[in-house]
Amino acid sequence: GFGIARPHRRHGYATEAARALLGWALDQPGVTRVVARCEPDNEASVRTLERIGLRQTGMDGTLLRWESGEDV
Repeated sequence: GFGIARPHRRHGYATEAARALLGWALDQPGVTRVVARCEPDNEASVRTLERIGLRQTGMDGTLLRWESGEDV
């Protein structure tokens, strides 16, 4: 999970950090896909995952499932 302190929200920090982590993960040997999950009503997380290029692929229980990589 991740979070940004209230005074620092809406400055792109979560997107920048998530994008860097996604890039790093996909550069690792053998990694072809990254999976993320978030609550459907967490609009900030939904926007962040969309901005970094993940695509919603369904539900895992009550959580939205997002994926990126070669297999999506």
